[in-house]
Amino acid sequence: MSHPDSAYFVISFPKESHHISQHAGANARMLREYTAFLDSLQTDPKLKVTAIEIRTGAAPNASDKDNIILTRRRSNSLIEYTKRYLKIDESQFLVENIGTNWQGLNDMLYDAKIVEKYVVLAILNDSTEMFKKGRLQKLYSGRTWEKMEKEIFPRLDRSYITIRYTTSHPRDDSEYIVESSVVAHRTNIKEYLAQLDTVNIRSNINYTTGEFPFDWSDLTVRTNLLYCAALVPNVSFTLDLSYHITAGIGIMGSWWGRPGSGKVWRSYGIELKAMYYLEGIKRHKGNGTVSSHIGKHIGLYLNSFTYDFCLGKKGQVGRKPQLAVGLEYGYTYPIWDRVSVDFVVGAGFLRGNHETYSVLDGYDVWDKTVKRRWIGPTKAEVSLIIELGNKKDKIISNLHL
Repeated sequence: MSHPDSAYFVISFPKESHHISQHAGANARMLREYTAFLDSLQTDPKLKVTAIEIRTGAAPNASDKDNIILTRRRSNSLIEYTKRYLKIDESQFLVENIGTNWQGLNDMLYDAKIVEKYVVLAILNDSTEMFKKGRLQKLYSGRTWEKMEKEIFPRLDRSYITIRYTTSHPRDDSEYIVESSVVAHRTNIKEYLAQLDTVNIRSNINYTTGEFPFDWSDLTVRTNLLYCAALVPNVSFTLDLSYHITAGIGIMGSWWGRPGSGKVWRSYGIELKAMYYLEGIKRHKGNGTVSSHIGKHIGLYLNSFTYDFCLGKKGQVGRKPQLAVGLEYGYTYPIWDRVSVDFVVGAGFLRGNHETYSVLDGYDVWDKTVKRRWIGPTKAEVSLIIELGNKKDKIISNLHL
């Protein structure tokens, strides 16, 4: 009675090459194990090959058109290599040449130590294939592309080989998996392969682009470092409303000194704002959550504040709330997972009553009142942003083996 079995191998290729080299990836050991396994299939009469499946991809170094040709040549090289050690009919080879492995790049990004990987995911999911490479190469002046070339692209230049065979002698139901320098038995092949970084996991992560219910992972907290430098504590919160839009509210306040002392530094204010992130905010609800507040954004803001500043004999105060409304433009740059810095400038309309006073014998003596009407810059911000909630990257695997 014959029993079906499978063996799995991963063969790496040099950059933009179809030649099989022992110096690429873990080929020094993998090719030795692959050759030994082919020899056992050739010499053991109890083993019979039913099919050899080859799935070959390429990193996006070359164009999509060139990568189709490249992956075809890589698969042909593996077929010729296999036929050196195993007599097999060519019809038993089942070959899939996928060209540029965009899906593999998408999957491997989740474990990559690239801070701006969520922006890359946004581009991969939003762009057509003909525009993906150009946008990725321009991202952050090419620095992100260089990181991916070093950390991810070598793992995309691979072929995944599955040898289907039967054995006539009884054995357990485990399947052969070849990894490193051992042949390991595993009863749950999918669970094991899901742990390997060498396997191209087909992710079924679903990104939403509409509204979604609130959870803590949608919330960010920020503080304007310019206000902090001016001894004005402040905090604001933003909530993601959709794929591109966030809304926020912030407060500020300083209460240093007392009136009449000649040393007063007081201000109180509130801000309402809405921002539109041009790169989008990626989200997956359910078993995993992915978030990104990175890149260019535009927005609308409304400020209301009062103030009283005096350092010496002269002071200035806005007793009634001042009102400012305008448009802002900013750029959010990541510095760590869940931590980024936001640079913002804004211009619009400011109105309110501005008063000046003098300090005499411990009293504030009014000098004059000016009705202020101003059109121009009304906002500057360098904010530290922290994303709340559990942002641990999660991959939901749906392996078709």
